[in-house]
Amino acid sequence: MEEKSGERMSHQRVDQLMESNPDVIAVSCPFCVLMLEDALKAKNLQNKVKVKDVSELAN
Repeated sequence: MEEKSGERMSHQRVDQLMESNPDVIAVSCPFCVLMLEDALKAKNLQNKVKVKDVSELAN
């Protein structure tokens, strides 16, 4: 996927993910958790959706 000029890839991913109106975004990469949380904060969406490691979802 090409980056739009001046836009971070993590912000683009958040835009794509938010199209499905998720309650939780599950990832398996600790770095991705940080990147997505930062992107959500930058877009003022941190209270709308949570980012969790998949291990946090397993019971």
